[in-house]
Order: sequence, then structure tokens, then C-alpha cells
Amino acid sequence: HKPLKNMTMKEERIVKLNLSSIKSKLYGRNTEKSSLREVYCRVSGCSSKNMNRDNILAEDDTNCRQSPSELILVSGHSGTGKSSLVDNMKEESSMNECSSGHYFVTGKFDKIQRNKPYSAVSEALNSLCDVIFCSEDCGRSNGDEWAGIGLAVKRELGIGGLKKLFPVIPKLRQIIAHAGNQEHGVENLEATPSAESSTIRGSQHSFLFTLCKFIRTVCNNCCILIWFLDDLQWADPESINLIKLLLTDKRTKNLLVVGSIRQDGVDVNDQQENYFGDIEEKDSIHITRIHLGNLDEGSVNTLISDLLQCDEEKTRSLTKSVQKKTQGNIFFVLQFLEALQEEGLLWYSLQTFKWIWADDERIQSTMSVSKNVADLVVKKIERMPQELQAVLMIASCLGFHFDTELLKLMFDGNEIWESLTKIPEKNDIDVLLVTAVEEGILDKVVDMGHSVVYKFSHDHVQDSSYSLLPTGKDLEIFHLRIGELLLKKMSSSGKSQRERLLFSIVNQFNRVSKDTFQSGKKLELAKLNYQAAKIAAASSAFSPTLKYLRNAIDFITGSNPWTHHYDFMLELCTLSMGIELSIGNEDACNDLINEVLKNAKSLEDKIPVYLIKMKLLVSIGKPLIDTMDVGFDVLSMLGEKIPRKVSLYDSSKAFLKTKFMLRNLSDAVLIAIPVMTNKRKIAAVEIISFLFGSSNFRGSRHQPLLVFRLVQLSIKYGFCSISPVALAMYGAFLCGPLNDMKNGIRFGKIALSMLERVEKTDKSLAIYMVHTFINHMTEPIYKSLDPLLNSYESGMQTGEIIGAVGSIVSYCETYVMAGLPLAPIEKDIRLYHQLLVEYEQKQALDMLLPMWQFVLNLLGKSEDPSKLTGEVMDQAKFIETQKRNKNSVIGGRARIYHLELTYLLCPIDYSANLLVRLVAFIKTSLLCPCYIRFRCLHGLIALAMARKTRNKKWFKLAKGATKQVKRWVEGKTGNILHLLLLMNAEYDSLSKSNEDVKRSFDLAISAGEGQQDGRHRV
Repeated sequence: HKPLKNMTMKEERIVKLNLSSIKSKLYGRNTEKSSLREVYCRVSGCSSKNMNRDNILAEDDTNCRQSPSELILVSGHSGTGKSSLVDNMKEESSMNECSSGHYFVTGKFDKIQRNKPYSAVSEALNSLCDVIFCSEDCGRSNGDEWAGIGLAVKRELGIGGLKKLFPVIPKLRQIIAHAGNQEHGVENLEATPSAESSTIRGSQHSFLFTLCKFIRTVCNNCCILIWFLDDLQWADPESINLIKLLLTDKRTKNLLVVGSIRQDGVDVNDQQENYFGDIEEKDSIHITRIHLGNLDEGSVNTLISDLLQCDEEKTRSLTKSVQKKTQGNIFFVLQFLEALQEEGLLWYSLQTFKWIWADDERIQSTMSVSKNVADLVVKKIERMPQELQAVLMIASCLGFHFDTELLKLMFDGNEIWESLTKIPEKNDIDVLLVTAVEEGILDKVVDMGHSVVYKFSHDHVQDSSYSLLPTGKDLEIFHLRIGELLLKKMSSSGKSQRERLLFSIVNQFNRVSKDTFQSGKKLELAKLNYQAAKIAAASSAFSPTLKYLRNAIDFITGSNPWTHHYDFMLELCTLSMGIELSIGNEDACNDLINEVLKNAKSLEDKIPVYLIKMKLLVSIGKPLIDTMDVGFDVLSMLGEKIPRKVSLYDSSKAFLKTKFMLRNLSDAVLIAIPVMTNKRKIAAVEIISFLFGSSNFRGSRHQPLLVFRLVQLSIKYGFCSISPVALAMYGAFLCGPLNDMKNGIRFGKIALSMLERVEKTDKSLAIYMVHTFINHMTEPIYKSLDPLLNSYESGMQTGEIIGAVGSIVSYCETYVMAGLPLAPIEKDIRLYHQLLVEYEQKQALDMLLPMWQFVLNLLGKSEDPSKLTGEVMDQAKFIETQKRNKNSVIGGRARIYHLELTYLLCPIDYSANLLVRLVAFIKTSLLCPCYIRFRCLHGLIALAMARKTRNKKWFKLAKGATKQVKRWVEGKTGNILHLLLLMNAEYDSLSKSNEDVKRSFDLAISAGEGQQDGRHRV
């Protein structure tokens, strides 16, 4: 015999080890396979006996129950077979193709491309689009319209939502096209979301909400979606956060996420483990952890026996030799067997037609130089033709996956790779790649006709190919030249390919020392990094965004950038400070704020910076007055001075001025007012709107003044996106403290009509204001439920977070006040609480908690039902916290819920003591259903105390409350008619006969029952 390396190609083909014969087999992993099967069956609803293709195809859709999502983490050292284990699960579950609503998609995080946002997520979800596109389960009707998942996705997300996801899932375009997109041509589906610094946080929430909604829609319309994410140790934080959001979203069913984590030479494993451990503990997410160690000697022997087609007893001697060297690492075992054949220590006899091997002593002495699997792979590559080595080295710089079109581009002008020994001709590259596949170095992924996508067969192969490159400055030159070739290609590419190439280009150039470049090139690279940052920011991938921004700033720092590149530096720093603030880097944000304010040339350039400065002050917990002071200073510079201390006179004067400006304007004129064009006034509107939002829930005396100023600006300078919100808030003040229900309702209707002029922002906030503080005054309260829920969904999808979270809190409260069954809304509140936690909406959470505990108490789920203390909050601590934070509105609402519990469950004296402390506060509050209910409770408690004590104080309080409730009912607030009748009955009990009193109470009860049947009572 002779070593494989000395054979002719014809001889080699006859006797070479056929590793593909065992590629689909798993050895020594029965326990792990059983664990995977268990989880799969639990999530899919299929029994373990159905884990074969025929049975799964026979499953009826009714057996595909809605199951909670789960996570499997497969960990182990490189080469232990983590990916093979999951691939086996795919094959065993009969999901190589689309079959009966069972989908398997995969994405791999790449060390080379780790700064590309959502890289593995994008790979997996684009393949999911392919799966949906080809699925026979998605039947067709009405021509080419889909009757399955494609239509469901389009219906749930809408064109705007789908466009928001294009940067990460460009193949969504085909779902739109095949789901019947009559309204929007494909040419109109190219928009990339903007990443304006002032709305970065909202954009992040919007993107994640929409992406989760897409995946949830797919999952809830299939039996199971298995999502394999390989090499989680290289995942960007945004991808990890997405996984967390999906797993903790109780509305997402039938999702099984499988992640693999490599445990050698990586310093991020503990972080990833701790991250997922956190959601396991806090959110009760079921996580199955599988650790893969090396194979035992028996399993290795079975593998070798199958590979050599020998009896297991005969292969034991070879197995012992292999085990000594590899310790049972499966990848090492296979590479070692190939190396043995290369060295002539394992050969196939053409005389006996059997495999023969050298003794252990010879194997150990000959192979002693190869200390690990990396050595073997490097040697294997070094034995290949030098042209193929060059191809593999260049490919390793492009990433784990690469396509032949880009690879061939690298060999345009071979003279640039003078450090490589032999450079292949472009026409020979396809043949060399086929050879690499035959050698087990590469795998062919997909043939796209004009190009073929390949991947390295294992991380070790990519790492080993990269290790053959020169080091130091020579390695930088490699990346520099690759970047230049890719940049040349980008200039002649279409938009989608340009975006894909952009990240590869900047990642190549960013590996090169910045001192290498001339000033002109530095500016070009700074702009490329800025483009990459904007795309990453549009998909809310803030970690890579920040890296690209910092690289861009570094490229032009030192060349007087504010003098020579003023506009570019302004854009860079403004976006950077927004990103720094969004991820919690307050000091870095403050440094950038100071730098821009120092160098900005005009007030217009400073306005976005001042807005971020105000957000920073709110973020770090500074007193509200600090934020207001900054805003008032800016407003003064913009010609809109607002007094720092507000008196009743100031508010009255502003109201009268607003009323005077509106006096002769009809509804039609207001709805059609011209568009605001004065940039300074637009900036003033932005500042005032932010100040109003910041002071919300804190009972600030400035709130009415701010609302009146917004209305005045809209009347005088024209319509802007905030105008509907301003009129809605104005209407809310009229209905509430100003006691002008008729005009309040009028301006609420005008605000909703104005929304048709608003393209993207502030719709949710206006809808929230109208349906929380106005519409229930004349409409049955339940009619606000659907608008509020829709406002939440649309607001989250468009990034209108304040309006969205306000709408969902109001939805829950409206449901409770409508007298509907409490058990369903308790489940909804639990779900929305979780979402508010995930999106870090602290004030909305504080609004939700007292209501949630109130519902739990009424359902009998608390030890002391008369106190808001139990599963979700401690009443005393909560109220003290709100008092300390000066959140008088939230604290007041908690006291109202507590008051009702005491009215229902405690002696009336206890409720009376609480009532006295609340009366003064409620006088100035906007009239949401909670406060209207309080006024009714106010009257009922005062009447009960009047009957008990005969004290004039209580008669006076009762009279005032009854008068107010009667005024509301006369103004068509039918939601509280039964409560007014109940108060009248209580009045009758003070002076009339028992028979008259009985008739009064019967009338109130009858009205209450009728309104409950009509679902519109408070």
C-alpha cells in the first residue's frame, strides 16, 4: 500500500474514506435525542410515536394545539456535534421540506460578520419566507392571492409594517407580491425606515414589536416553527433580546428556539447563559439545557465500525489509538481518520477488499506532531493545491457563508495577492470549489444560477483557512484589498445588494489601522460607516450602530472636523448621542451634547440636541423642574416664552386667549387649516409636546398652559402632526376641569377627523386622549375598547410609544369599568404588564399595577381584599414611591381603587376617611372612567355617612357630587345613569317611606342590569 497523498486521483477515488456514509448518523447521543424529541412533541402537540414522516403528514390540523414557546440550549466544545444533533432532529421530524405546517429554519452567527446586525436572524427569516412561499399548506384562492400564512402576515402587519422589516427580511417582498398587493406596486416597497435621533427609542420598540408580530403570526398559523440559531456566542445583543421577547410573549405559540453555544476560546458564554437564565427565572420560560461532551470509546468504535464496514470487535484496536489522540471529539475523530489514511497508516486493501491499519505504537509515533484538530485541518488544507488554498484563505475573510460571484471578484487582477504563492484563474475557481466540497472542506448551500453559495463545513475549517493568511500589517493589507474590491462592486450594484455589500465593506476596512489611509479616503470610509450605522439603527441594532458611528468619528477626528466637515459631524454626533442615550451610556451622551452645543452654528442645529438633553435629564432621574428649565430656555429662544411659575391667572388668561382664537372657526376650517411651515414654530411644538409628556402623571400646573399654547400655535401657524393631539387634549380639559362638555366633545371629534392628514406620527396619542377622556361622556363605554386596542397595536408598530402604552392601559381600565367579566381581563393585564416590562415603560406600569391588584382582589386572589397588597404590589410602598417621585396622578388612581375596595368590603367610616383626602385632588383631574367612577363613589359614601351621622358636612359633599353626576347624565353620559339613580335612592332613604325607597332602589338596579346587558356602564 502507499499513503493517500502519493496516489493518483483515480486510485484515491477507489480507496478514500467515505465520510458521507455516516454523515446523517448520530453516535452516542440517544439521551440527547430523546430530550429533543420530548420538547418537540410538547411544542408541536405531536406524540413521540408520530416522529416519522408518514405519521406527521397524516396529522389533522385539529391536533396542532397552541403550545407555549420553549428554548433549547445545546452547549459543548467545538467539534462535539452540536449542529449535527439539531440537524438530526430536523431529519427525524421530517422537516427537510414543508410538511403539514411544520417548519425548520436556521441561521448562523459569524465571528467575521458579527457587527452585521441580526445576521443569523436575517438568514433564518429569509429562508422562512422561502418556505412559506413554496408551502403547499398555503392554498390559493381568488387568482394568485394566498389563503394561508402569506395573507395572514399581510393582514396583521400591513404594508407599512412589512416595509419596516425589509432591512432584515428583504424576501418579505415576495410575500406581499404573492399575497395580492393591489394597492402598492413592488417599486413602492423599497423604503428603509429612518433613524432620526429624536425618535430612536420609539423606533427600536416599533421595529421589535413589528418583527415579533411577524414571527408570532407565522407561529400561530402553523403547527410548529423550529428556529435553530447556531453559534450564539457570536450573537449581537439585539438578536439575543429578540429571542427573549419572542419567548416571553405569551401570545406566541408553537415556537421552538434551539441555540448552540460553543464553550472553547469564547468569553461570552457565561453572559449568554446568564441572560437566558434570567428569563427562565423571571418569566417561567421552559429551557432545556443539553451539554455535549466527547464520545465514549464504545460510541467511537461503533462509528469507526460503520465507516470501515468492519465488525466492531475487529476495530477496537484502531478505536483505542484514535481515542487516545482525540478523546472522542467527533470532528477530531473524523479528521484524524482522514489524516491516518493520508499518512498511509490506514488503507484499503484491493487484494482482501478490507480496511487495514497500523499498530498503535506506529500511529502514536507518526501522528505525535498533530496535537489538536486545528493542526490536522491546517495540514489537510496545506496538502491541497496552492490555488485552492488561496481561494479558501480569501473566502475565510468573507465569512462562514460566501457566494462565488463575490469570491471571483476577489481575483480580478491577481497581482494584488503577490503574497500568495499561486493565484487561480477566475475560470478555475468553480472547479476548485467542487474539489473542496469533495474533500469535505466546503458544503454547497444553494445554486442561484448566476452564483453559488457555499459554506465552510465547520468553524474549524474557516478558522484554519484564516490562520494561513499573513499576520500583522500584511493581514491588514488583505482586508484593505478585499474592501476595495467590494467597494468597486457596490458602485455598480442595485440597492438591496449595495446594502448587503456595505456591511462587508466596512467590516473589511475597519480591520485596517486608520493611519493607513489618506485624509480623502478617511472621509469616504467615515461616510460608509455612517451609512452602515443608519441602516443598523433603522433595524434597532444599537450595538453595531454605535461601533460604526464611533469608527466614523474616529476616521475624521484630528482634521478639524467641525471646520472642514461641519454638516457631517453634526449628523454623526446627533445620531450618536441618541444611540448612546438609548443604550444607557448617559456620560457619553452628555459629552456629545456638550460638544455639539459648543460647535453648533445655529439654534436650528441645536434643537435636536436640546431635545436629547431633556430626555437625558428624565433618564437619569433629575427633578422635573430641571427638564422644564431647559425646555423653557429653548422656547424663549424660539419666541414662545412660558412662565416658570404658573398661577391660576396665567392658566385662565391662556384659556381665554385660546377660546378667543377659536371663536369663529368652524369644524371644517379647523380640519383644513394650512400646514405649518415656520421651522422655529415646528421646533417649539416639539419642545412643548415633550414637556407635556414628561409632566404627565405628575400633576404639573404647567399642563393646561402647555396644551393651550399648542392649540394657539396650530391656529396661528398652521397644521402639524401634533395638532390633532393638541385639540384632543384641549377637548379633554374642556370635558374635565373646565366643565364644558359640549365643546370638549366637539374638539375630540375634530381631532379624530384631523388624523386623516397625519401620515405616520401621533395618531395613537390623539386616539388615546379622545377615547380615554372624551368619548365615554356620550358613547357607551365599551365602544372605546376596539379603538384603544387598535391604537396600541398601530402605535407600537409605528413607534408612537407614549400613545400606544397609554392606549393599552386605558383599554384595560375601560374594560374593568364597563362591568365585563374580570377573569379574561386579568389574563390580558398580565400579558400587557409583561410587554410593558420588556419595553421599559415604567410610568405605564405604575398606572397598570393598582388596577391589576384591584381585579385580583375582586377575583378573591389576595389575603386582604380591602387593600391593594398582594401578588403584584404592596399598597403602602407603592403610594410612598409615587409620593416621593411626585407622581400625584398615579398615586391618586391607586387611592381611588383602594377607596372602591373599602366601600365594597369595609365599614363606611373607613371609606369616608379616605374620601376626604382625595376630594381636593380630583377637582383638577381629567375625566377618564376611573375619575368619573370616583365622583359617583364620592356621592354614595357621603350619602351613607349623612344617613349615619346626620352631619351637614356630608350632606354638602353628597349634594356637590350628585349635582356633578346629574350634569354628566344630562349631557348624555349614559354610562353612569344607574349610579345616579342609586344616589337618588340613597337620598330617598333619608326622608321617604320604605315603599318609595324600595321603588327607587329597584329602578337603579333595573337601570344597572340594562346597562350591563348593553355593555356600557361604569
